[in-house]
Amino acid sequence: MKVQKGKEFWMSVNNISKVTKLINEKRKVDKNIYTSNIQTFIVLDFNLTKEQNLMLLKNVLKNTKLFELFGYIINDMYKFDFINTSSVDASIQSNNYNTNDLDLLEGINLLEHSFGVVNQMNSKIDKSYGQVFDFYLLAALVHDFGKNPQLRNNYFLSSEKGHHKASAEYLEQKRDELSESFGKFELDMINLVIEAVRVHHDNLNISIKIPNNLSSIVDKIDNNELQNIILKFLKESDISQREIELKKINSLK
Repeated sequence: MKVQKGKEFWMSVNNISKVTKLINEKRKVDKNIYTSNIQTFIVLDFNLTKEQNLMLLKNVLKNTKLFELFGYIINDMYKFDFINTSSVDASIQSNNYNTNDLDLLEGINLLEHSFGVVNQMNSKIDKSYGQVFDFYLLAALVHDFGKNPQLRNNYFLSSEKGHHKASAEYLEQKRDELSESFGKFELDMINLVIEAVRVHHDNLNISIKIPNNLSSIVDKIDNNELQNIILKFLKESDISQREIELKKINSLK
């Protein structure tokens, strides 16, 4: 399944809870199964080994079909040395941070930042989202993959339009490689993640039509209501993690 690239998708940030609950109702998710300890929101820890993080992740994910995809993604983070890659893309992030903050954040590696955004996402979203919950974590994990030059070269990703576009291209390739492992629900939701990642640094002050092939996720909802069910939380989690990183750096001065 091909996604319409670089064009239409997200409108304004509304109805997130409503949309997600309708998805859950359609998929007949038992919310009680996915109630977790609210005090435990650490999903991934960059101080642990790859194998340890995969075990942590396996205990958190609700959709067993996605664990293989997460496994390949985590493996790439270690294979392509994310821990020695800066988490900063000054060409994009200079619009949101001053020069001094960017200089400080350059010392935060991409593994730490990516895992941190996953943990922030886990702390923000409603665990009753059931199997939809996993796709929020997926967006958080891959949103900055395009910042790693080794990974870009290996997967022939383009960074000319920004790391967020390259990150989306990466997840598209992984989706296609593992497409036979997924059902229609998983593929539709992965497509939503791809588009959220693709535009998470773009100016979204425009009205956009929702692609018809994605509206099938929920049968009984107007397309105009199928809006930023992932993007809002991705941006919030990214910002929260950056605030934590800046506080950590400043405390060490």
